[in-house]
This record gives sequence, structure tokens and C-alpha cells, in this order.
Amino acid sequence: KEAVLKRESGIGVRVLYKGAWGFSAASDLSDLPGLFGKALDNAKAASQRVTFPVRLADKEAVQAEFASPCQINPFQVPFAEKVAFMQEMDERLNQAGVFQRIADLTFVRKQIVFMDS
Repeated sequence: KEAVLKRESGIGVRVLYKGAWGFSAASDLSDLPGLFGKALDNAKAASQRVTFPVRLADKEAVQAEFASPCQINPFQVPFAEKVAFMQEMDERLNQAGVFQRIADLTFVRKQIVFMDS
């Protein structure tokens, strides 16, 4: 049987206030203003004890995309073909002196959005 894992998404926010960082993170994206507010509150609290204020370097804005090159999209390969491949690999491992065989296929589709100021 084909297994499917469910993953959750989330967001992490860093805020710089008077030379101090504040951070907040959540997997529930329904209250983004509240999330930013928590990060700001944390930065305000941290700013009360700043000895060496953080200063950001000047840099130009960059916008880019990257996609890992792949010749075959594993999500489009039929399940029966994946099973046949695993059976072939298992047969190759089935030889004298091999006491344990473990085979696994894992495919990951990931999207990361990174924003920096």
C-alpha cells in the first residue's frame, strides 16, 4: 500500500526593535498580526537589556527561485513501478552473508519562502 505522510506548515517571524531581536513562530496562520505582535513584544523586552545593538548591513534586494533538477518526477511514477523497483533492489540484496535487508523510497516536495529585510 502506498504511504503518504502529512506535513504541516508554519511561519517564523523575527523583528528588530531598537537593536534587539524578537522572535515568534506558529503553525496556525490565522492570526498573523498577533504573531508579529508577539515578536515585537519580545524584541521590546529584549531591547531593555541590549549592550551591543544589532545593526543590519546595507544590501540590495534580491529575488530568486531555485528548483532542484530532476529527470523524472517521482510523484508521477506509478505505484506498481515503485514496488517493482523495490522488489528488484531487495532481490539484489538477498545474498549469502546479508542478514537484514531494509529498503525505503522517500520523496519530498518542499516549498520554502524566505524573506529578509
